[in-house]
Amino acid sequence: MLAPLLGLSLSFRQSLIVVLMSFTIAAVILGALSPVALFVVWNTPVAHDDDPVVRGGIWFWATHVVTFITLACVWGNRALVPLLHEWSGSAWTARCVLLAWPARWTFCSATRLP
Repeated sequence: MLAPLLGLSLSFRQSLIVVLMSFTIAAVILGALSPVALFVVWNTPVAHDDDPVVRGGIWFWATHVVTFITLACVWGNRALVPLLHEWSGSAWTARCVLLAWPARWTFCSATRLP
């Protein structure tokens, strides 16, 4: 719904293709990072201790997992810029559409009432 307002008219089929391409690229990147994540998980201490070192290891593991997911999603969306640029004919419109999608999700999730 935001793409036509920003100057890029996409059909439902094209929007679906763009979203699925982004998910596919992110999944491939996460698959490539899975051996590193497995190594971090395998070497993280057991969580039942109250030792600060153990809690630090769990935070280290959680930070790596969140970082991997964030990087995969950013790279997946970044790879869509050439496709959006081709469809819109303008680099500015492609970047605006690409930045408007996560901004919409952030705004919608921040304004939900419990």
